Amino acid sequence: MIEVVYSPTYAEFCRAAQLDRKVNPSNRLFHLLMSWIAPGVGIFTILVFAGLRVIFGTPIHVSFMGGVILAMTLLAPFYEQWSVRAQFKNMFPAKAADRKLHAEIGEEGISLTVLGGAQSRYPWSMFVNSIRAEDVVLLYANKTRFIFLPLSALTSGQREELDDLMKRRGVKTWC
Repeated sequence: MIEVVYSPTYAEFCRAAQLDRKVNPSNRLFHLLMSWIAPGVGIFTILVFAGLRVIFGTPIHVSFMGGVILAMTLLAPFYEQWSVRAQFKNMFPAKAADRKLHAEIGEEGISLTVLGGAQSRYPWSMFVNSIRAEDVVLLYANKTRFIFLPLSALTSGQREELDDLMKRRGVKTWC
């Protein structure tokens, strides 16, 4: 059994989200939409509304709507960053001063306890896939929901034991 108490950092969580975005096609599409397509549509929309105003004398409230659409689409890339930060904050109780997780990894599965908060148990049969990078392991409960374990919290022996457990329990690996 592997037992570890660790404090996940926002940087580690961002790395996990980035890795998930790289491998998961639906998240990659969302990232593309929020980072490139939405601002492009916003700029195109404001040009159209400005052109309508200049050429046809369209009322100002129509041009104002173009400005609102532009503002919303230019702020879209920041929504993704805000969303990742909100997910990280929601891992812990609202007033938690100490952001520590206690993980027990054994033959039955993984038990995660937020110190001062809730406990979650994940049997190995629940995990459909996993991703391992040099600094983090993502274990997917479905196509979009994962738990992450920063490898910095594990010793080299614990990493080998985790890999062995995942192989024995049939958790597929994407990368």
